[in-house]
Amino acid sequence: MRNSKDKTPKNCKYCNSEFVPQHRSDQKFCSIQCGKKYHESNKTKILVVKQCKYCQNEFYSRRKFCSTECKDEWHKKQKRIANEEKHKRNPIQCRGCGEEFIPYRDDQIWCSSQCKTNAHAEEQKEARSAIRESTTRVCPICNKEFSPKRSMREKYCSPRCRNLFPKKIYKALRTCLQYTDQKKQDRTHKLLGYTPRQLQEHIQSHPNWDKVKDGDWHLDHIFPIIAFLENDIKDISLICCLENLQPLSGKANCRKNGSYDQKEFLDWLGNMR
Repeated sequence: MRNSKDKTPKNCKYCNSEFVPQHRSDQKFCSIQCGKKYHESNKTKILVVKQCKYCQNEFYSRRKFCSTECKDEWHKKQKRIANEEKHKRNPIQCRGCGEEFIPYRDDQIWCSSQCKTNAHAEEQKEARSAIRESTTRVCPICNKEFSPKRSMREKYCSPRCRNLFPKKIYKALRTCLQYTDQKKQDRTHKLLGYTPRQLQEHIQSHPNWDKVKDGDWHLDHIFPIIAFLENDIKDISLICCLENLQPLSGKANCRKNGSYDQKEFLDWLGNMR
């Protein structure tokens, strides 16, 4: 514990006035204000314009570096120089960027962590590419074998096969809207009640699919749109429902030319309702 019983008068270190210590025997200032003024004046005497040891920029401080970044870089540089002098390794060529550098260790092959990361990323890319090239799949549309080009998640051999059924159903919907004099108010799958994937499953399970899949085929309405219009029906989801769609060759669809059996249509309509 500090000795607070010593009441010997002292002179203030800042204003030189005499005072009796109140709190501790080694008290140097008569008041807190004098202590603050003394330290502030002492700081201005010590703080001088210096030059940073790393970046050579001038700054106003008692330190040797203008920032902690310069301090860290300077110490890294000194450590690197000391390491080079200690081991005296010859420069080698970086496997990543090809530039020459002096390694820290005997087994070092990259000049920086960035080059190492890029090299590993390139190796993984080549490995994934080799796996894709060695993988063969069968396209569910054209039944051709193919190797994925961009990702292992690819299921179709080409963009044409991938977009075949979405384009077919968009075209059928557009034709139906044109005949019924309507505008598209919502997304296709919400208007029709099914997705392109469900359409694909329905068409591929149809008996005509094996006959027309290798040629030019159309998405045909079994009962044409005109049959619905003649009976004052403009329900898009009913006209383009899956039960009214079938794959048909282009020539057969052109020969059909909107013809239908009125009795069969009415029976079908009654069953649907």
